[in-house]
Amino acid sequence: MRVVRRGGLPYALGLVLRQLEWNVRAATSRLILLPPDSIQIEPTTRCNLRCTICELRHWTLEGGDMPLQKFEQLIDQLKGLKSVVLSGLGESFVNKSFLEMIAYLKSRNIRVIFSSNFTIVNRSIARRLVELSVDEIQVSIDGATKDVYEKIRVGADFHRVIANVRGFMDARHRLRSPIPKVTINFVTTTKNLNQVRAMVELSESLHVDELVISDMRPFEESRPLLATAEDVSSSLRKSLRHSDNLGVNVVVQRSLRRPINKCNLPWSTAYITYDGYVMPCCYSIQQTGNRARQMKLSLGNVFTQDFLRIWNSEAYNALRREVKAGRSPETCRGCPLYAPKETITFARERQTLAEQKHSAFGDGPPSSEAVLPVEWSLTNWPRPAVAQMHIPMKSVSSK
Repeated sequence: MRVVRRGGLPYALGLVLRQLEWNVRAATSRLILLPPDSIQIEPTTRCNLRCTICELRHWTLEGGDMPLQKFEQLIDQLKGLKSVVLSGLGESFVNKSFLEMIAYLKSRNIRVIFSSNFTIVNRSIARRLVELSVDEIQVSIDGATKDVYEKIRVGADFHRVIANVRGFMDARHRLRSPIPKVTINFVTTTKNLNQVRAMVELSESLHVDELVISDMRPFEESRPLLATAEDVSSSLRKSLRHSDNLGVNVVVQRSLRRPINKCNLPWSTAYITYDGYVMPCCYSIQQTGNRARQMKLSLGNVFTQDFLRIWNSEAYNALRREVKAGRSPETCRGCPLYAPKETITFARERQTLAEQKHSAFGDGPPSSEAVLPVEWSLTNWPRPAVAQMHIPMKSVSSK
């Protein structure tokens, strides 16, 4: 098992150039900043499931959808936009305009990534998604068997979802398209830790491109489901240690807290709620059901203000200054990835790659003490402060 650096020299150069861009943006936060080239937009807060690991299960607020006209007006504001993550707290397909939103983005040659529980993706929708050249789809499946899956994804039918994934992969094959990239997201909990190996085998049988195994990001009501770092490491070690030649790419992501002054998100992206409120990132909207607080802490609303004005507002720049100084703004408190600088010791920045590798699987220092540089996926969507281990497919060279 080893760390695989994606893309070779061009990828490394891209990382360097991107980091230089962030440094320039941070140093010139008082100047006019161009809008980000990657953002996340929440199409809806409605969902057809009541998953035990999702805060929507506990919401008392009525959900809502972003209107197509408002979505189009927002996209028209964002000059130079290259990539959109079109997902939020809800199930994107519940918004009846979701496919039209995708079509609008692709007509402007913008990369589209979204996640889905895949309960609604029938063969007709599958074909349309392939024809639209969606770039990446992340399918949420948190159990390899019907009983485990349906206890977590309450309201879903395991066999129907698996059939929908098979149907989608068949549509992609018949249309001879290499995209969308299809990833299965498996979130570890106390209820499914014993199914890691079974999830690898299920993913392989579905012929998806990748399986991502990640830690649960808990909120108050879900804490009983949070597996300890030691239990997760033990399960990963037993299930994956001798799995160097799998039939599917496996990525293990362990959430790690870094000093908040390492966070680049206030300069590189934004999260926009279905009703237009602008937040620094997706983690800043994770307060169970408390959208009133989120609206109070938001940096503006794109339905009533120009995005570029919000992006360069004093409120946004004040947040950037706090982050740069190593302090957590109120909007960022409770972030699972970053903490105030004074709470993180400098020694944790000096781990070797070997130590980082062992930390993710429990062989070295505890995972809560590990630190990795910022990682970027092939979609150019930031996945900061994550210890990411990549286990190659059989067809990938081990050189």
